Amino acid sequence: MKFSDIPSHESAKQRLRDMIDNNRIPHALLLEGPAGIGKFALARAAAQYIHCENRIDGDSCGKCAACLQHQSFNHIDTHFVFPVVKRKNSSGAVISDDYISEWRDFLRDNPYMDFQQWLVSLDSPNAQPAIYVSESEQLVHKLSFTAHRARYKVVLLWLPERLNVDASNKLLKQIEEPFGDTLFIMVSNNAKAILPTIYSRTQRIELKRLPDDVIADSLITRYSIDETDAMALAHNAEGNMITAINSIS
Repeated sequence: MKFSDIPSHESAKQRLRDMIDNNRIPHALLLEGPAGIGKFALARAAAQYIHCENRIDGDSCGKCAACLQHQSFNHIDTHFVFPVVKRKNSSGAVISDDYISEWRDFLRDNPYMDFQQWLVSLDSPNAQPAIYVSESEQLVHKLSFTAHRARYKVVLLWLPERLNVDASNKLLKQIEEPFGDTLFIMVSNNAKAILPTIYSRTQRIELKRLPDDVIADSLITRYSIDETDAMALAHNAEGNMITAINSIS
């Protein structure tokens, strides 16, 4: 994912570029804002830019080994953390890696991170997935090793508001005393629900709803919708690309 692949959010993109180019990346960064606006895509683009071996004009090259690994969700120094459900008939620990195949498919098909589609991917449409303490324990273990190929290990954490209490407390210690080569980029749809002690230790970038014309252009390009219909759908979606896409009959 490159910055140029993401419509809108030009100010946020520039802030991220400046942080990375000037080596002033916070150890815990939070992208917050409403659902359906491309926050996680922006987090992915930032991680790829951090690891890119040949940045060009304020963007990752998309061609080096690191970029190709990011595009296949296989970069060795990038770790994904996301809400999961306990598998049926299982009482053991559950972590994101248990669902990594489903996660990769979800990322390919849902750049705007439709939460309901993630539940379908988990085969649990009525569940309330969470990030459990076993996840935090596993993550701390992973991060104890030095980065393999890059200067930084990057943790992309989707929906920190779904960390349970024990997981939050375990992760808090890691954020308070981070490894020098570790960066957290968190993406939240509801920042008010994040544990306040974690929220206060992040540097935050607030993202706004998408403009109607951006949504309409995407609908026209991707779905060959008439311009008038696309603008109507975009207006009704109130800045949420997921709502606009799901409203196509």
